[in-house]
Amino acid sequence: MTKGWRLYLGVALMLYSTLPYLALALLPFLGLPLAESGTFAIAFFATGEAAFLAAIALVGKDFIVSVKTRLMQLVKRPYRPRPISRARHRLGIVLLVLSLIPYYLVLVGELFTGAIAPPTVALILLAGELLFLIALLILGNPFWERLKQLFAYPEPTV
Repeated sequence: MTKGWRLYLGVALMLYSTLPYLALALLPFLGLPLAESGTFAIAFFATGEAAFLAAIALVGKDFIVSVKTRLMQLVKRPYRPRPISRARHRLGIVLLVLSLIPYYLVLVGELFTGAIAPPTVALILLAGELLFLIALLILGNPFWERLKQLFAYPEPTV
């Protein structure tokens, strides 16, 4: 496909079509009433879907096939595990332990003050979840395999 206004507009519309999914994640923190946030979400998703269909029509089948093959090449790339350094392991363990702290912060805050705003609680808990996921990504597959072995039932030796 030749580079022209159709390609650039199509790619821009494809990028725009991902915005509704990002906006939906932020919608609870805007403080809108439920009816307004639902109307906003439906209208925004509708514009995103329309933009995606228009983008497909603009860029054409060849572009979509080339993007699809590139994505499939990324997914089917062979996995080559690398050993994890001691510093990376320590960082992962520290983040794993730190991911537990937000839950206790919320618990202690609610028990003793009782005045934590719900959006603040959500952000604190989300930070804990993100720390946990980042820790698991840093620790890698060997840590995950050892963790799974921790819960494996040992076969009886008789």
